[in-house]
Amino acid sequence: NGDKWYRAKVMFISLDEEKGIEKKTAVTMLVQANDTKEANEGIVTGMKGSMADYEIASVTETAIIDVYKYDAEKAA
Repeated sequence: NGDKWYRAKVMFISLDEEKGIEKKTAVTMLVQANDTKEANEGIVTGMKGSMADYEIASVTETAIIDVYKYDAEKAA
């Protein structure tokens, strides 16, 4: 419930067992927080219970002021 929006680059890690190498897939997430530390904690909290291996590559402040949920039924 912060007053800023942060863009987080999260790398999901998977293992290619045939080649024996790790593959990283980048995903961008938006997190609402007061500072980067709180945004980082928000990602960790959101990922709790997930079986996926991940690492947070970066967290940066955005110029986004607000985010509204899109409702396709209301728009139609």
